Amino acid sequence: MLIPNRSAQAVRIAEKRQAILAWLKGESFSTVTILAQVIGTAGNACWKTLKAMERAGLVQSHLLKNHFGSLTIWGITPHGSAMATDPEEPDFSHFEPGRLSPHTIAHALDVQRVRLQLQAKGWTDWRTDRQCRQMQLAKVPDALALDPDGQKVAVELERTIKTIKRYESIVSCYLQAIRIGALDRVQYFSPIPGVPQRLERLFHGIRAVPVAGDRVQLQPQHYEKFTFSELENG
Repeated sequence: MLIPNRSAQAVRIAEKRQAILAWLKGESFSTVTILAQVIGTAGNACWKTLKAMERAGLVQSHLLKNHFGSLTIWGITPHGSAMATDPEEPDFSHFEPGRLSPHTIAHALDVQRVRLQLQAKGWTDWRTDRQCRQMQLAKVPDALALDPDGQKVAVELERTIKTIKRYESIVSCYLQAIRIGALDRVQYFSPIPGVPQRLERLFHGIRAVPVAGDRVQLQPQHYEKFTFSELENG
């Protein structure tokens, strides 16, 4: 009985490693808490898996420190990136912590939390911002995904509110993408209480947006393409 058990254990270990690599291939980096949810294990078990993957050269750890405390993030290495892609078309893009600011990392981790929550509700075909850049959209969202109704949704994570002028440009870009069928709608999330409600009021206060040098008036159906939600805890 030991051989089948060991064989099953080896398969499970390989599956967990591949799931982590697939996640990090798209996201570049993550935390133990998020990756534990990805592979369906406790945090300690996930940490042991990551340490083994680090020894194998598949991932690397990086300690972030600020006045709030410290956080260890795990990123994919060039070797891990190559092992997560087609052998015929290896991709060596990898995590480079020195090129990311703490704000960028915090934003990206919030987007990953959104991803976990939406995928648990049946959302599929998730594409990260890096993958979205290949689509040559005028406005690159934080992510793209299909909701349970099959609609193609641009996902945005907003920690702070921008200027009205900036949102006018964003609304214009998204409505033009929706008009040509590249998107169906846009959904905003925020981890900051009160931001979604204020953002929704701001959007509904926009009466016209710039398009090809002109100002185009918005209609009720345009506002319906944008929804706003608070990021769930956890």
